[in-house]
Amino acid sequence: MDYLYELNAIRKKIWIKTIAIFIILIILCFLPILFIKNQDILDCIKYILIFGFGVYLCGYWISKSLCKKDIESYKKIYAKSITLKVLESSFKDVKYKSNGSLPEDFARVINEAKIPTTNSFDCNDYFSATYKNIKVEYCDIVLSYTPRNSEDNIHDVFKGKWLVLSFKENFKSNIQIGPRIFNGKKNSQMLKGNQYKKININDEVFNKNFIAYSDNENELFNVLTTKRIEKLKDLYDITGGKVFVFFVDNKIHIGIGDKKNFFEPSIYKKFDLENEKKKMESQIKIITKFIDGWI
Repeated sequence: MDYLYELNAIRKKIWIKTIAIFIILIILCFLPILFIKNQDILDCIKYILIFGFGVYLCGYWISKSLCKKDIESYKKIYAKSITLKVLESSFKDVKYKSNGSLPEDFARVINEAKIPTTNSFDCNDYFSATYKNIKVEYCDIVLSYTPRNSEDNIHDVFKGKWLVLSFKENFKSNIQIGPRIFNGKKNSQMLKGNQYKKININDEVFNKNFIAYSDNENELFNVLTTKRIEKLKDLYDITGGKVFVFFVDNKIHIGIGDKKNFFEPSIYKKFDLENEKKKMESQIKIITKFIDGWI
């Protein structure tokens, strides 16, 4: 497996550059201590703490900049030789883009979800595929709110994984479901509570964990069968309560706000092919199990 040799060689190169950068910064920052007369121990400790933190920050950004090409090469090989192969073992008709612009159709689908208080998004690691004749699209996403007043700060509303499943079934209403508490706050940013009607489901556990909104109450109960409610509760447990589900036309949007990237390789850790594959396969199982329980 030549790609494993290449990955380990690049990782070693990144480590050597990073260590060299930190050694140089440490020498430059702490060498002056040797020439300070009448050194006070407390002053030295303060100096070490302050400049130690500065060395860490500077070293991180300098190494990230100098190793940028190596990191990009690492991710490119990883995507082609590992990620793509794992996806092809679970799905059919796989198309994978580790970076670059999103397909216009998928960008339009994201906008059609009409998520309130978000007006911009950034994605990477996009793939499309089919599973049991159902189209699957995925990307790592950051949903943000960009204020019209440029003096206000842009802030992220959601960061994590975004999945879109296209079914033959056509949903006759728009439905939005999300956790009652998200990132330590009562959920209001991701759901259209002021435009849709809040619906109570005849399930105590579901109502405890989720809030559900719809523009058609009767249709919501046609869509959310007992079996599907159980599947949503399972998804809540698997994701640690960070899951949003949107029903739009014939599509189900699933957002998992865990602030993690699905395909992000472990560049600085010792490479273990089996662990890397298991990490991705565990995420893929979340997708396939949900589809299996839905159809």
